[in-house]
Amino acid sequence: MMGLERKNIGQGTTELALLLPILFLMFFGFVQVVIFLQSSTMTQYASFVAARSFQVYGDRNLKSINYYKITSPPYTNEGQAIAEAAAEAVMFESLMWEQRRVKVLSDGNYLLRVYQDGNNTSYNGAFSQQSSGAVQVNFLCGSSNGCDSGTGVEVQYCMPIAFPGIDKFFEAIKGESPCTITQGNRTYSGIAISQKTQFGREPVEK
Repeated sequence: MMGLERKNIGQGTTELALLLPILFLMFFGFVQVVIFLQSSTMTQYASFVAARSFQVYGDRNLKSINYYKITSPPYTNEGQAIAEAAAEAVMFESLMWEQRRVKVLSDGNYLLRVYQDGNNTSYNGAFSQQSSGAVQVNFLCGSSNGCDSGTGVEVQYCMPIAFPGIDKFFEAIKGESPCTITQGNRTYSGIAISQKTQFGREPVEK
């Protein structure tokens, strides 16, 4: 009888040992799916906000409107496009894992915040697969002349792979839209999520 109980305990331990890696993989896969869904949702909203900024200001930079929440690159700076700054604010304030990119400039004013991502914009072109920033903005207009006849923007976010090995679940997606981010001594690869929004141009100030 005792021998049978030991055999059952040993068999249960072996089954648990075989099952645990699968359970952990399923859990981490579920977490990555949640990250993917939230990243996709916020990319859509960031594209909407950037397109609204573009509708009013085109490809103008923060200096042109005397925006004061700025510092030096790679943080939010005076040479950064208004639409890109708007997209970064949405992404980095909304995504928990991107909070490290948020910097408060004054202890007395928590709302005086800038974002570490550099300047990454293009005109009617493809996004760069290798970039210094997680957020890129493509202006849907011919050149950097104010984009008076532009149609909108396309925002791309490079979503990081949270856990080693989980990228196998996203292999099909990653094969179509890979991205690599290099900031300082840190480099990581991820999945590029992009969203295009076209509101046209309705400038309200010059």
